[in-house]
Amino acid sequence: MKKRPHAKLSLFAVLPLLLCVVFLKLTLERLPAGQVSTETATAPPRECLAAVLPEESTHALSLTTDGFSFFSTALTTNGCFSLPTALTTAPTPSRSEALGERALPSTEAKPPLITALSDTLPLTVDIIPTYDKPLLVTGLADTPPLALPEETPSAVTEPIRAVFVATAYGLDFPKSADKSAKALTDELASLVRTAKDNGINTLVFQVRPASDAFYASSLFPTSRELTGSEGDPAPIDVLQTLITIAHGENIRVHAWINPYRIREAGDATPLSPKHPAAVHPSYTFTVKGGIYYQPALAEVRKLITDGIAEIVTHYAVDGILFDDYFYPEAITYEDRFLYQAYTEKGGELSLADWRRDNVNQLIRETYATIKRLSPDCLFGVSPRGIWRNRSEDAGGSLTSGGGSYDTVYADSLAWAQEGCVDYLAPQLYWSFNESAAEFITLATWWQNALQTTDTDLVPALASYRLSRQELSAEIFYLSQQPHIQGYALFRFSYL
Repeated sequence: MKKRPHAKLSLFAVLPLLLCVVFLKLTLERLPAGQVSTETATAPPRECLAAVLPEESTHALSLTTDGFSFFSTALTTNGCFSLPTALTTAPTPSRSEALGERALPSTEAKPPLITALSDTLPLTVDIIPTYDKPLLVTGLADTPPLALPEETPSAVTEPIRAVFVATAYGLDFPKSADKSAKALTDELASLVRTAKDNGINTLVFQVRPASDAFYASSLFPTSRELTGSEGDPAPIDVLQTLITIAHGENIRVHAWINPYRIREAGDATPLSPKHPAAVHPSYTFTVKGGIYYQPALAEVRKLITDGIAEIVTHYAVDGILFDDYFYPEAITYEDRFLYQAYTEKGGELSLADWRRDNVNQLIRETYATIKRLSPDCLFGVSPRGIWRNRSEDAGGSLTSGGGSYDTVYADSLAWAQEGCVDYLAPQLYWSFNESAAEFITLATWWQNALQTTDTDLVPALASYRLSRQELSAEIFYLSQQPHIQGYALFRFSYL
């Protein structure tokens, strides 16, 4: 999708909009902060926004703070309104939270979250209710407005509306205790139907969660989640089955890979004899009980890129994605001997820069491998939502959280500037009013950071921890931004 140039608005085009805003502001000031209306209304038609407002209301759907509205849309007389086509994004809480140990805040029945990016799909957003603390938009004064860049080509030809499907520990798939070929096929078909019903056009499906495989591989053993025992024959080729079903519904499939993870701390499941880590223990290191591949080793990079070549060559995947697991966060000096060998050969990088360079080399080699074998296949990475904080780097964001640059040695900006990723899906897993990292602050920072590169921005959003109202509002906000090519929801079970 080409990035659209900004339209030049004349005074005559802007004046009606300004008058509407003034009118809406005066109307809203009659209501308590954080409320839209306390009156009851008849339910609007299914294809419209399910807004509970009086029939002839001219109120607007808004997120406000002290009367300031960062977006508003006037309602029609039947209590509905139409929106332009839209996109979305998400936050970075703890990894246990990200694995789904924290449920959605609301236990109410969930309507389908249709996030429309085409004229044929409606965008349904629940009305913003009264909050004890209104959804705030703060920090805007600290966030500079977006500059207008020169047009750059986009690798994303159509806006991405994605959802992550986690297979680690069977979080999203497979859910059934029945692992027969029919049961697995039926579950995949149901997964695709659910995605389509929720307006999803891209499945980011985890095919290698722990140096294992949800596809036919000569390099990695079949996942224990499919068979109960790592390396046993799989009942079906999950990836091929998914591609066949999804492509039949015009839904794309991106293969999600954890490049370095073998076993997390506390996972004592033995490796199968043919597991690469069992065959080549020198490729690995242990950090706080977890087992990982050594990013510094050329042999490890070759193993990972050979595995990607295997997927791209044998499967019609539309993309390959790495998530935010690079160096283990708990690392101290477990790789000191490799670093010592590097310096003894004349290497001059600091330990931290050396680690980042090791990851950079993998990203470069992965991109080159994919484009050599399948030029149309996209390569994306979903890093942490914070690159660096402003307190650590003048170019960082006005946040106070763990950044990927320093904690897991992932320099996602370097990859974008070098042109070796097609898209980044930073994990914007915060809400509008979280003081450590506000959603708008980060969404704006990432747009500024990537706007002069050829790398597309497809933010990841936290459907697993945000209310549906907040998530819908984030989706709508992103739809108004000029340099965003889509969104990805984490994760499938929270659609």
